[in-house]
Amino acid sequence: MPLKKEGFQSIGEFLSFSLSTNDQASSGQIKTALFFVRQVVSVLLGLTAGFLHLQGILTILGFLFISMGFSYYYVFKYKQVDEDKIENTEIYTEGLGASIGEFLLTWTLVYTVV
Repeated sequence: MPLKKEGFQSIGEFLSFSLSTNDQASSGQIKTALFFVRQVVSVLLGLTAGFLHLQGILTILGFLFISMGFSYYYVFKYKQVDEDKIENTEIYTEGLGASIGEFLLTWTLVYTVV
């Protein structure tokens, strides 16, 4: 059985991996896909919060709750990864700092412009 390579060679290969539901992959590939998918979700949530003119700490806490819930769903339910293969803490924290920054930037820009 050949070993899977860790990285992605093209954007098409990454997109097909990210959108496929049942793929036996390494934890590195899963974490890379989760990182970038989480960034897209954070921008979408930032746009939504900005257009709805949401304010305050509850918006940030709501983002964190939705982001972590989405990460769990994406890895364990959508990608059907065995829970013994990756720890929950790795799933919840993978790309969290970058996604918070993108959410706050998108939310602030949309809120002030609209």
